[in-house]
Amino acid sequence: MHRTVRALALAAVIGGTASLLTSCTPAPTPIQLTLPASTAFSVLGHSCGGIQQQDLVTGFAADTGYVTGAVYLQTRCSTGGRGGGTVTYTAWAATAWDLTGTVRSFTKLAAAPAGLDPTLSVFDGSGDHAYNQLTATNLSPDACAVGTTTYCSYKALLTVPVPVAPTRVSVGQVGDALTVAWAYGGNPAAVTSTTVTATPTGGGSALTATVTGTNSTASVNGVLPSTEYSVSVVVNDVSGTGPASSPTRFTTHPATVAPGAPTGVTAAWLGTGIKVTWNAASPGDSPIAAQELRYATYDPTGTWTSVSADPAATTATLAGLDTTLSWQVQVRAGNTVGWGPWSTASVLPALD
Repeated sequence: MHRTVRALALAAVIGGTASLLTSCTPAPTPIQLTLPASTAFSVLGHSCGGIQQQDLVTGFAADTGYVTGAVYLQTRCSTGGRGGGTVTYTAWAATAWDLTGTVRSFTKLAAAPAGLDPTLSVFDGSGDHAYNQLTATNLSPDACAVGTTTYCSYKALLTVPVPVAPTRVSVGQVGDALTVAWAYGGNPAAVTSTTVTATPTGGGSALTATVTGTNSTASVNGVLPSTEYSVSVVVNDVSGTGPASSPTRFTTHPATVAPGAPTGVTAAWLGTGIKVTWNAASPGDSPIAAQELRYATYDPTGTWTSVSADPAATTATLAGLDTTLSWQVQVRAGNTVGWGPWSTASVLPALD
């Protein structure tokens, strides 16, 4: 079967069956599947001037989708002394790689595995292609036996198609965040990351969220209330970035929930001022649009003084305060609904 695939590909290149070429998209760059040096040493137990290895794929695992293969390891060591010879250490390992080329498992074998095909070329159901490639120097390929490193180089290679557009994109809302879910159109095991973009259809800044691995949900935070967004999803794998999904439109809810109270408010003297830090308040169901601090002397007659803070800030400095007095500080946040509650007061004792 692999010889037929190669023949068809060659015919397409030379124009014999030009109809097979349906796209000008560059072919994905092959990933070379190997054992890292540290792993090879743990299998072989010796390394004298480096470990040579031959790598061959054997197929795709039905349960995990990983590429399976066998690796031959060899190193030659001097026995030392005048006229000393060399000793050659060899070993075989059964190996599985994921679709990024990362080793997921390996096992040292007692002997060479049977039935290895150095010309194997195999595809999985998603178009991922694992194959063996031989480079022979000063020898014909027929003279290159599997399990030798003399003049022969066996490589295990993998190509993963550029991902296709996700499908079945759905959008909901929780608080000031869009909750987006999708289905992968290709092989989820090959995905490295996915990016969701929400753009206001009436103009304005786009919001994005990126999740890694095979996650198929994401939250896009900070959406405005009563605003229509166009949402698209783009998948990345080891071969590049796929096309965006068809846009899905979603109109956010009117804002009804004010922010919560900031937490973790602390105050510390900074010269004749106070440095205040806090944890951001939960935003309610629209983004935080304003923040406010207030401070007063820590006594029953203290009068509160209010100052504004940047909506995204989690620290501020109150200058010119009397260090012989104790002070108390609170913080609150507001959105389009209004102000949320004040935080618990942080009390700062006098310096003197």
